[in-house]
Amino acid sequence: AAALRRAQEEEAQAARKRAEEAERQRKSESAAIETRKRAEADACQQRMRDVAQRGEIRFGWASATLENESLPTLKELASVANACPLARIEIEGHTDAEGTPERNSKLSERRAQAVVGYLTSVGVDASRLTAVGYGATRPVAPNDTPESRARNRRIEFKVVPN
Repeated sequence: AAALRRAQEEEAQAARKRAEEAERQRKSESAAIETRKRAEADACQQRMRDVAQRGEIRFGWASATLENESLPTLKELASVANACPLARIEIEGHTDAEGTPERNSKLSERRAQAVVGYLTSVGVDASRLTAVGYGATRPVAPNDTPESRARNRRIEFKVVPN
């Protein structure tokens, strides 16, 4: 009877060790997957930033209507987005400080949504895209000259792992 109990305890202990090893392996594989997703998102972020800085995304005066000269840049951004299927992309709209904060917030949201609309129209999965309007709350330059205000009117892309 004692030998049987000892054998059962040893088997139970061996089963616990196998379960612990399996859990360590699962965590290791999960961490590796997360690392790959983060690396893809980081690379995608850099490519999108490069494309956006080289090109232009322009809208009509005080509107969310994309201007035609934006299309080559947007097409290239769509290509980059589709090459990063494990990433989610936040499209951030920003304005200068001219006008009211409420109007700027709404305008920046509509502009970000216009970019989402274009990207989905050329094949980017809408479930991976989010539009956010920040208005004039995140300036990259003072709002004291026309050139500085123009720098603050922009679309940015934030890429995160899915």
